[in-house]
Amino acid sequence: MKRYILPVILVVCIAIVAVFFANQFSSDAQQPTVSALAQPSAVKNQGIVASNTTGVASNATSSCTGLACQTPTIIDVPFSVQAPFGVWDEVHEETCEETAVMMVAAFYNGETGVIPKKTADTRILHIVDVENQLLGFYKDTSATATAAFTTKTYPSLRVDILPLKSVDDIKRQLQQGIPVILPTDGKKLYNPNFKNGGPKYHMLVIIGYKNGYFITNDPGTRRGKSYLYKENVLFTAAHDWNNGDVPHGKKVMIIITSVGQ
Repeated sequence: MKRYILPVILVVCIAIVAVFFANQFSSDAQQPTVSALAQPSAVKNQGIVASNTTGVASNATSSCTGLACQTPTIIDVPFSVQAPFGVWDEVHEETCEETAVMMVAAFYNGETGVIPKKTADTRILHIVDVENQLLGFYKDTSATATAAFTTKTYPSLRVDILPLKSVDDIKRQLQQGIPVILPTDGKKLYNPNFKNGGPKYHMLVIIGYKNGYFITNDPGTRRGKSYLYKENVLFTAAHDWNNGDVPHGKKVMIIITSVGQ
């Protein structure tokens, strides 16, 4: 009898081991491998040269930490100086807001590069006319007033005014392929191309960032295409009009997107 016990025990052990490995393989088959996991897809937005996320401005919740905030990003927004023909008269001295909006609108129209002088000047002066009819003035428009004349001039565009709490707020928009219009205290930009230390109030378009700098289209100088500002300089200078008390104005961003984006 004893001679049959050992083979029986051996058969039972083999059966137990077989069942164990069968269950293990079955469990593994239900877990997706790394290559099978869903990966973020690259969505090609109009005019984006480099971007790594997509979304809309009004509900942007994407994180911007670590490498995500360090990855260089630039959007191909067309450029124009606010005085396209180099004539810095009373009107063109005050049209940085209009030119900033015009550049972003041109971007959503699929334009790139440098906007032709005649085209740019015609558009800028048209916006001035819209402002005078809508607001009764065109100089030194706050973020709210800028939003008003933008939607009046370009009904297909949506405008959101968002609080600016850190440079990462700007980067989140840029990562989504959305340029940022920034109202600033022009004296705090320390741009050597500005006369008399810069304007009291100034708007520019942020189109990207790299290596601690924001890349801008600054309409206040003919050298403003892809002009670099240090991140901390631009953040410190960010202030809304605030009825002329610009240094104490709120830090806000003007975000323009296509209706339905």
